[in-house]
Amino acid sequence: MGGGSTGVAALQSGRKFIGIEMSEHYFDVACRRLEKATYTPF
Repeated sequence: MGGGSTGVAALQSGRKFIGIEMSEHYFDVACRRLEKATYTPF
């Protein structure tokens, strides 16, 4: 899953994705990026 850029691109284009990451650090990084990409304040 790395930094989550592929997941963000998938979400922005309306596609589903499955992300797999072995490193807990990069998993956390990717989760934060995905949360920011899907955040809608209202």
